[in-house]
Amino acid sequence: MISVVMPVYNGEAFVARAVQSVLDQPSPRWEIIAVDDGSQDGTRAILEQFAARDPRIRVVHQENAGVSAARNAAMAAARGEYLAFLDADDWWHPDHLTTLEQMIRIYPKAGLLGTACDIRFHDGRTGNTAGFFEGKPKTLYLENFLEAYRADKRAKCFALSSTCVRTDAARQAGGFRVGCRIGEDLGLTLRIAAAAPAVLCARRTVLYNKAQSTATRVQSFDPDWYFFEEARALAEDPDLTPERRASLTRVMAWFEVRRVRHYLIDGRRREAWAAFCRRDADPGLAGDWMLTGLLFLLPCALVRRIFLFRWRNKA
Repeated sequence: MISVVMPVYNGEAFVARAVQSVLDQPSPRWEIIAVDDGSQDGTRAILEQFAARDPRIRVVHQENAGVSAARNAAMAAARGEYLAFLDADDWWHPDHLTTLEQMIRIYPKAGLLGTACDIRFHDGRTGNTAGFFEGKPKTLYLENFLEAYRADKRAKCFALSSTCVRTDAARQAGGFRVGCRIGEDLGLTLRIAAAAPAVLCARRTVLYNKAQSTATRVQSFDPDWYFFEEARALAEDPDLTPERRASLTRVMAWFEVRRVRHYLIDGRRREAWAAFCRRDADPGLAGDWMLTGLLFLLPCALVRRIFLFRWRNKA
């Protein structure tokens, strides 16, 4: 069985569509654990109405503690062997669960499974994340996802709402980091991928609704990711294989480039310069570091405008 992890905060405008998209799945082997994270609107009543009609839907109420705490509460209550995530402002296409179940049957050792997704942007545009599969098989088994991600960041073709993980792998990885304002999903993804293979599918089975996402709109340039500290701790894990440790180190070197840019966007030139001076000597990042160095010639306000424009058109 697959347990659907659904955190909800003030979601009365859209949560019914998310729940209905699970009900519309042909596969019957699922449960929803919807965690109402202290909503102040009509979310609770909507969820309770669904739960009254279908015993596979369970609702947990808690005081507002943030999305990571809500997901962890759902994970703790889950009965399924696998966890599939669905944020309340996204929805699944009707083939999502059958696609995941097929992947699970073929690749039972995978700890992380993800499908491509359609995206709805803030300005009304649409796109998708299937570009990673150009010239590749439509289903990819990756023994070392960290290396695939290092080589091509499009390997993160899955949003959290198109991600499925083994329940034991997620629990062993420690769940989501409470208090991490952004990147908590990437943190869990990398922790699971550091210990288990991943499987990716080019089929677009989810609508990732960035138009409703507050986190991506407000915090996409947060340079103070707890994720950096988490990755350093992961790299020191004695159980991590040398191959995965090397891949993780190179992935984090790329994120250091992003952090310098985000410091500049945030107007923190001194911290940006200190991080720039500590940069990794990875020759594969020479061009990225050269471009980042040129950004120091511009006022931080202009750097921010440039990246906001780029983000609106590509993020």
